[in-house]
Amino acid sequence: MSQAKHHMEKYDHLRGGDSPALNGGYIYIYKNGIELHIVSVPSPNLLGERHSDTLVDNYEDFEDGEGNEYSIDIFSSNIGVDWELEVIPKNPAEEDQLIESLTLKYEENPF
Repeated sequence: MSQAKHHMEKYDHLRGGDSPALNGGYIYIYKNGIELHIVSVPSPNLLGERHSDTLVDNYEDFEDGEGNEYSIDIFSSNIGVDWELEVIPKNPAEEDQLIESLTLKYEENPF
C-alpha cells in the first residue's frame, strides 16, 4: 500500500457527511471516549438558487490539554453536511495513537 493511501485511510474516521442540517447541529469530538470539543454545524442558506449559493461553512481550531492541535472544516449545503478534522500532534511520533483515540459524532438539531 502506498504511503499516501495509508495516510488517507488512517484519517477516514475523521471525515464524514450526512443529510442536510436544515436546523443546524453539532459535531461532538471525543478523545478516548471523553468529550474533547463541540463544534456547531451551520444551517445551509435555503434562499440560494444554486447549490453553491446554499453553501455555508464553519472552520474552527482548538487544542487539547496535552498541546495537540486540531482544525475542523464543516460545509453545510442543500445537499448535505460534510466535515473533516485535521490533527497536528505535539509529538509526531504519537500521531497514529492520537488519531486512533478520536471519534466524531454528528447530531442534527431536531427543531
